[in-house]
Order: sequence, then C-alpha cells, then structure tokens
Amino acid sequence: MRIVHLSDSALPSRDANGVNATRMCQAFAAQGHDVALLSRDGDPAGVAALAGGDDAFFVRYGVSACFECVRLPAPRSGVGAELRYALAARRWLASRPAPDILYARHLLALAMAAPAGGRKVYEAHRPPRGAARLLMRALVRDGRLARIVAISAALRAEILRVVPGLDPGCVVVAHDGADPPAPPFDGGGLPQTGSESASGRLRVGYIGHLYPGKGMETVAALARALPEVDFHVVGGRDEDLARWRARTRASANLVLHGYVPPAATDAWRAAMDVLLAPYQQRVALRGGVGDVARWMSPLKVFEAMAAGRPIVASDLPVLREVLRDGRESLLVAPGDLRAWVAAVEALRDPGLRKRLGEAGQARFRDHYTWSARARRVVEGLA
Repeated sequence: MRIVHLSDSALPSRDANGVNATRMCQAFAAQGHDVALLSRDGDPAGVAALAGGDDAFFVRYGVSACFECVRLPAPRSGVGAELRYALAARRWLASRPAPDILYARHLLALAMAAPAGGRKVYEAHRPPRGAARLLMRALVRDGRLARIVAISAALRAEILRVVPGLDPGCVVVAHDGADPPAPPFDGGGLPQTGSESASGRLRVGYIGHLYPGKGMETVAALARALPEVDFHVVGGRDEDLARWRARTRASANLVLHGYVPPAATDAWRAAMDVLLAPYQQRVALRGGVGDVARWMSPLKVFEAMAAGRPIVASDLPVLREVLRDGRESLLVAPGDLRAWVAAVEALRDPGLRKRLGEAGQARFRDHYTWSARARRVVEGLA
C-alpha cells in the first residue's frame, strides 16, 4: 500500500515525536509499503525531499533510508503555524496520486486533506478538546475515518467519552514502542558499557527531556540521597540544562551530559545498570504547557525494556498498562522519595537487576516493537 504519514514533527529536532514518526515509517516500509513522511521544516525556500539525498538525517535518527521524508515549509510555532502546515500538506497531496492510507498525528491536516481517495487513520496522543473535538466529529461524519489509534487504554476511553457516536470498534490501542538496540553509535564521550562502573559504583540513568513533570526533580533528590551511586542524565534543551546544572552543582555524583542524537541513545542505555522513568502527577509538553500524565505512552519505557535494563518508574495508572511491579520494573509513588531510594538500593542486587531486565526485554519482544505496532494500526485496512 501507499502510506503517507502527516506528522506534527519538525525534522530534524530534539522532540520525541520525531523518533515516533521516523520509526513508524521505517516499520511500515519494512513491511513492504511505499511510505512518505510529511514533516515540518520552516524553510521558506520550499519543500525539501530528503530521501536518498541526506543520509545524515537517517543516520541521526538511526533508521534506514527506506522511506521518503518531505519537509514542508511550515513553522512549528507562531500565528497560523498549524494552518500553514495543513495547507502545505494539502497542496503536496493534491499534486500526487491519492495514498491508500493517510496516517496522521496532525488532526487539522487530516481534516483538510482532499476527500477523494484513501482511508484516514488518526493517531491520538491526547483527547480532542475544543476545535479539535469538532474536527474529529467532522472526520467521523466524513465516513472515511477508518481508524483512531490511541496510545493508551486510558486515552481510548476518554476519546469515546468526549466524541459521541464514535464506533468503539474503530478506536484501537497501540502503545508506543522501540526497536531492538542498534550497534554502538560513535557519538563520542560515551561511557563504557557493561555492569557497573570500574569502581563498582551503581550507574543509574535518565534519558529524556527535562520539562516540568518529567522527573528531573526526583533524579536530583536521589543523587543527594545516594552519594555512593552515579547518576547520568542524557537529554534536555540548553536552557533546561543550564538551570539544572546550576541547581545540582553540589552533587558530584550527578552528571548532565546534554542532548545526543536518537541513534546514540542505545549505547547510553547499555552503559547503565538501572534506568529511571520518574514521571510526576502532572507531565508537561514542550514549552512547559499542558498535561499528558493520564494518557502518555513514554518512549523511554519501551526503549529501556528493549535494552534489557531494570526500570524504576512512577506508579501511575497509565504506566501500569505496560509495566508490572516486581516483574519488569519497580513501581514507586511519584512523590515518595524514601520509596525511590529504597527501589534504587534494592537494585544493587545484580540478580534482581538481571531478572527484571530479562523479563522486560521478553515482554518488549512479544508486544512493543515498532514492527508489531505498525502491523496493528493498519491491520485490515488494505
């Protein structure tokens, strides 16, 4: 089939949605589909096609150049940014044969796409509110909204609640995913892989953004409480890194390494003994706005499972859809520092680390690969 993915990602960027979009397109292509990814660029010179012309882009994301990536001239923010992306996508689609499936994370672009040909699939990462709710209802009336993909069971239930008349059968749950770890990426400055550091000190890692609610507060508190454990933070925007480096200057056992390309993160996970997913009760999006704590499906959880590393995660209902306490992870109340300290202390036991890591890796292989997700979201739509 011909699949066109309308993404709300700006590529390349530091946002996790770019990883989701590129890995899904790679998975679609690996299953024999002809795939094009339409992302934002903001380049006023016009549309720039990257497939076959910019290998560095695919290397950065750790994917093969098996799909077409088109960056549309639409800014990621500012007045009219959403409409400009939707219009650019509409023009691009109108100049080419209709795809068999129009797969979108951008609701406005999906609604504005030309009505002739193709079936529409919307991947939802939050409930529709306000104008978005009206757009979704219009798509339902359109008759060609073949499927809504919700990234969690909690999100599916909320979508069915706020969109009257929606057929429950067309809303499927597909949590985010990961790929099996890639060979080490030569990103420079990576720690040695293997169990514990040369000094025998436990290595605990957090890989992700530093937005409010992501859990950097918990990581910093753990570093103060456990000076004999080494904590490594990978990721974050420059302004967030500067703020947290100033706040944690006194913690010699906490290192903020900054951003690395997505293709390099597998090596960092392999270098850790334990990985953290310390989400708070409220989790903000880019810019510190919004709250996705009830609906999210964090990439870092699946990537940690793929790496075979034990996870200490916040005990939130949406994370319990994937993680089981004492099976693949240790689940801890978000605000209970003593419990977080106890969980990290428990994972000094290499036997426990091995058992949790192997169980998580097995569960990942059975349920949460990008390949399995891609099959699920288009199953039956040929």
